[in-house]
Amino acid sequence: MKYLVAGVIGIAIVAATSSLAGAVTQVYVSQSTGSDLTGTGSKAKPWATIGKAIDSVSGSHGNPYEILVAQGTYAENELHMDDYESILGGYSPLNWERSIDTFQSIIDADGGDHALWGAQSLTIGGLYIQNAAEDGIFCYGSSPIIAYCRISNCGSAAISTAEGAVIRDNILENNRYGIFGGVNPGFTTRIENNLILSSRGTAANAITSVSNNMIFFNSTIDSNNNGIWVQKFSSGESPTVVIQN
Repeated sequence: MKYLVAGVIGIAIVAATSSLAGAVTQVYVSQSTGSDLTGTGSKAKPWATIGKAIDSVSGSHGNPYEILVAQGTYAENELHMDDYESILGGYSPLNWERSIDTFQSIIDADGGDHALWGAQSLTIGGLYIQNAAEDGIFCYGSSPIIAYCRISNCGSAAISTAEGAVIRDNILENNRYGIFGGVNPGFTTRIENNLILSSRGTAANAITSVSNNMIFFNSTIDSNNNGIWVQKFSSGESPTVVIQN
């Protein structure tokens, strides 16, 4: 799957699908047609907020969930995902057809520290995330798949990760950092097919890997203060960083 970029702003994204095996229970969220008071999370009676949907489910290896988010702007932050609970945006509130560009699911953190907190064994896909004071997606201690998202205007990183996440096919624009790889050694973060634009400020970097292993390839980095900054967190560590294409 690829995204197509027209200039810097135009974007058409192919929908990402969850990689979870087994039967998946779907829960529905619609700002325009849902209700946190009378909804049930079903397609006919969706919840109105993402936070309500997260609170309503309890995922496990044998019972994973997908939270499907319809078009709208969701003024929410500090959304703590739980294991086996994916969140996927880009759905029509009328018939639940998926088109990430047409039916934009926007999480506006509105100055909250983080928009989303990641977890294990889940996918975060097809969301527009913006205006976090710190990070758009904060996933230290977890390794989600993050795909086909557009994250912008965050005060720190678009995505902060410390353990083996897969980060692919995203557009990260006008954040202080694009992707910050943190201080837990022994994991490999895989970064591929991303477009990272206009990281800003003093020592602003598109990619920073300090102690975890990193594979970074087939991505475009443009108009950032720095491109890729690799450093060891301490003298006793020996991370492996592969950068190509």
